[in-house]
Amino acid sequence: MIKLFNVYLFAVILFSANVFAANITVFSSNTIRFVDTVDQGDVKVLDNGRIIHRMINLPDRTMGRKITATLRIKSAGDPWDRFGSVFIVRKDEPNIEVVKFMTGFGTGRQDVELHPSVNKWANFSEWEVDISLLDVLLQGEVTIGAMIDTWVNPGWELSLNINFEEDETSINPSLIIPVFNTTGQYAGYEFFRDTGLEVEFTIPDNFREVVLVVYVSGHGGTYLGDEFHPKHNVIYLDGKEKFRFIPWRSDCGQFRKFNPTSAKWEGDIWSSDLSRSGWCPGDIVEPNLISLTGITPGKHSISYNIENQSEIELNYWNIVAYIALWE
Repeated sequence: MIKLFNVYLFAVILFSANVFAANITVFSSNTIRFVDTVDQGDVKVLDNGRIIHRMINLPDRTMGRKITATLRIKSAGDPWDRFGSVFIVRKDEPNIEVVKFMTGFGTGRQDVELHPSVNKWANFSEWEVDISLLDVLLQGEVTIGAMIDTWVNPGWELSLNINFEEDETSINPSLIIPVFNTTGQYAGYEFFRDTGLEVEFTIPDNFREVVLVVYVSGHGGTYLGDEFHPKHNVIYLDGKEKFRFIPWRSDCGQFRKFNPTSAKWEGDIWSSDLSRSGWCPGDIVEPNLISLTGITPGKHSISYNIENQSEIELNYWNIVAYIALWE
């Protein structure tokens, strides 16, 4: 049974001379499943059930704050690894990513025979993520979204809490500028060849520090695709190369207990163990922080390219970027 979310909403706010704390439940075991159009209380269901939105009221910022997101997911039946995102919904602008993650293969399922290397399958995946960079956006009336790229029903359950606490040492940005977001667009070789990622933005006066925050992960295309082959990602600022890197994870074997339905081959090789382009099944994707300090006020352009992409079908990249500025 799907329970209405207003039953689960709670906020604890404590005030004294210098004490503040608040914990907000945004989602609580909400379902994300394909071909589902029924809203779950005040949680709106979109994209055939693959995306959920909820409008909430968050505490206003009056001081330095540390903000932590606690995200929990578990499979309700989906046996595959899926990309996922928690994000702030922005009208007429790219959505801002809060947490980027990958499900494991069937994380939480207990109906799979144990493997000798796993004592017990994990009941769920859970992460605590510092999201203090987004402090300026996480106040007042905000719509928070979550998506998992599932194509089955039942799919996944997702819970999200956001915790606020006073922290005088927290260095929260004064402004966030959305740049781009291709999550769920399946942007592959043809997209970059025909359209590409290039955006103009404006830096206001009186900002002493500027940082570009980039989340990236490569997907699909079988073993011939970019998911399993290192590729140079290149960022250009005003037409000049600014930053070059290869998103790559080679530590995926540590997440076996989150991947009960992963394919396994001779020699104890699991699909979930394989190195990938910036992600592992069953873990979050960390952002790249690129300093743009010294950039002059006014209009600029930023573009993104991935070199030597595979041209095979279902080969694509999820790329999200925003700019954080400090006065």
